[in-house]
Amino acid sequence: MNKAIAISIAAFLALLILFSGCVTPDNGEAGSFALSGLAADKIIVTEAVPKYEAGKEVANYNSAFDKQTIDVKNGNAEIALGKNPVFIELDGSYPKADLASYEESPFGFHPANVLIQGYSDNGFADAANIGIKFARQGLYVFWFLVQQDINLQDYDFSEYDGQWKNVPENINILANIDIAPSPLISPRENPQRDPSERERALRYVKENSFLPSDEEKYAAFVHAAVERYDGDGVDDMPGLKNPVRYWQVGNEPPSGLNNYAEFLKLTYDAIKESCARCKVLIGGVPGMPPASEYISQFDSSYLPILNDLPGLGKSFDIFDFHWYGNATGDYKGAEEAYAHIKQKIDALGLSPEEYWITEMGAYSGDPAGADVKYQTEAQQAGDYLKRFVFSLSLGVKKIFPAFGLAEGFKRNDGYFDHTGLIYDGIGSNDLGAGVKKLGYYTYKLMAEKLEGSDWGNVEVVRNGTGNIYVYKFYRKDLGKSIYVAWQDDSEEATDETTWKPESEGDVKGKCGDGICGPVEEEKGICPEDCTGETEGAGAGGAMQGKCGDGVCGPVEKEKGICPEDCG
Repeated sequence: MNKAIAISIAAFLALLILFSGCVTPDNGEAGSFALSGLAADKIIVTEAVPKYEAGKEVANYNSAFDKQTIDVKNGNAEIALGKNPVFIELDGSYPKADLASYEESPFGFHPANVLIQGYSDNGFADAANIGIKFARQGLYVFWFLVQQDINLQDYDFSEYDGQWKNVPENINILANIDIAPSPLISPRENPQRDPSERERALRYVKENSFLPSDEEKYAAFVHAAVERYDGDGVDDMPGLKNPVRYWQVGNEPPSGLNNYAEFLKLTYDAIKESCARCKVLIGGVPGMPPASEYISQFDSSYLPILNDLPGLGKSFDIFDFHWYGNATGDYKGAEEAYAHIKQKIDALGLSPEEYWITEMGAYSGDPAGADVKYQTEAQQAGDYLKRFVFSLSLGVKKIFPAFGLAEGFKRNDGYFDHTGLIYDGIGSNDLGAGVKKLGYYTYKLMAEKLEGSDWGNVEVVRNGTGNIYVYKFYRKDLGKSIYVAWQDDSEEATDETTWKPESEGDVKGKCGDGICGPVEEEKGICPEDCTGETEGAGAGGAMQGKCGDGVCGPVEKEKGICPEDCG
């Protein structure tokens, strides 16, 4: 009898732990909800966005966030939500995780370093400070640059040695590898590309194709690149401390070219021959919200690539899709896009190990060249947290805001010059070179609160009922739960990006209208309108650093396009 009672008590306690933190109906007050079954005497509610209008006002990080302590009565607590997301901890504030490995961490950035003229903390100091654990850098390993003469097996990896040698050892590296920038070899007309450089690059590829002109020589290049950075002690880069174990094949195909599936398979096999433990990512799905148009573009241009893969054998380990938009609700569109992509992939039997988002973003300020609304630093900060939490709850494993940690991409004051978290001192709405936005501090708080969680067990406690979202994470390192909650106002509940690229006359356009507007050109989202892409176009497509970043990248050096960097 005593044994039976003990078993019953144990079962009850197990259920109590399992269902701890259930949401009960709120008291009718807008923006409030109740947590029940809490095994705590109090909860600590911390706003995720600093209590200022701009990051430049933050003088002390530790006191920058509003907090309140709420007593738990009979296992219940009522939480009132304001305009910012909140973290909810049990009994006290949790320490940040100190882990032996951060390969499970979802916290990435593209790119993760900072290069601002006159800034004292250039490099990876800020990445380390805010908890970034994955870096996708801007210099892609291009065959036609590494092996300048296709007939001589003479490789020059010096630019890439310089890019990766200073990445801290606890920040994992995702590298991109390709033959040449897609805009350079694309059949689309592009008056801005160098004819002589294009002529040289075309020697490395088959006509209108991703495939190399000589598969054996290309495979040898891939072997050499992967071997140099895999950290196995054989032909490694001198002084290598932080191995590269994640490789992405190109970016945002098809880019007007054919045979990406075969190219992916060829590159995958070559990578695995040199580094069996390395993981290979397929080039990310391009596009912009709304989800309906994103899905339509995926079906018409990207899905044909996937349809070619089943007959080739295993060709990638990790699937990547990109998701941008505004800071007033577009984050939710990722659910529809992800579900559609996953359904198509499952139907083909491709079974990726994980799904990543290696380009994600929203802006602050008022970017030029597009019909978008002004957004505050606080809106961007809260949105980035929502994008991480919401995507993780779907099953996405890694997320990389782009482009990049510091502002400054094309230097045209466009969308991608406003998505960073540190001002570069250039363009509209800029508060000064090196000044941090509110989102910088929100990212840091997010990483401190959530790092060490069981990323495969993110519980959706409340999914938008009354425009309230509540998610439960389990900190494995502490054995404790932590909640993230927010309320979307009525506009955010339905406001998905509907803006289109514009013509020069500020007339809204659409894909297929024959006008290559500035946003179309910048993101490469309407290939039927744009005859070509400029070098560096797209948030990562052919990016080889950025003019004014102080680094003379291989394309900059070859084309002489950034004299301020290359002298």
